[in-house]
Amino acid sequence: GVATFATCGLTGVDTKIAAYPGAGCPASGSALACSDDTCASWQSSVDFVVTGGSQYTLQIGVYPGANGGSG
Repeated sequence: GVATFATCGLTGVDTKIAAYPGAGCPASGSALACSDDTCASWQSSVDFVVTGGSQYTLQIGVYPGANGGSG
């Protein structure tokens, strides 16, 4: 199937997000999908192919220098 990982409309923070195969710290360059500023207000969304029973690592952060916040 396809999974969606998004912050659209859920925070006012300038987010960056990524999805990786497997559990734990991801290897450099292994992102299945990554996003910065997909939605209004500098929020992000990614869609990526998933397989039942598999593990994925989801990463969320803010644009470098941007303030953090709730969401």
